[in-house]
Amino acid sequence: MPRKLLSWLTPAWFRKIQRQQVMQLQTTSLRFLHEQDGPAERQIKARWLPILEAEPHIRRAFLVRAQYSDQTEHVILALSSTSGSDSALMDALRIPYVATFRADCPLDMAFINEAQQAHIEKVCAPFYTAA
Repeated sequence: MPRKLLSWLTPAWFRKIQRQQVMQLQTTSLRFLHEQDGPAERQIKARWLPILEAEPHIRRAFLVRAQYSDQTEHVILALSSTSGSDSALMDALRIPYVATFRADCPLDMAFINEAQQAHIEKVCAPFYTAA
């Protein structure tokens, strides 16, 4: 079931945020540090569950803190998928995120491979695993 919202149903402020904050980043190294967890994170994870459950190609989801090659740390929503990147799913996941956190707070998302998943699982449990 596609999760793409019709633009006329999406508030103008949200469309502006989406255009400003959606960008593809490349990094030469990524070190996964630990699970990002707390009351706010548990709330957003719960709001993401129905969206992820409706996507049969998503196998696991992690909310993990990672360090990029430039030594900055970011929280990443890491998704293990059988079909790769999915922009409609990313849009659907951003809606409850923006409603929970400040609208100008970026969300890093990554579709991960099996090797990356193995590294994440050493420091972070998935908050979603497909049945």
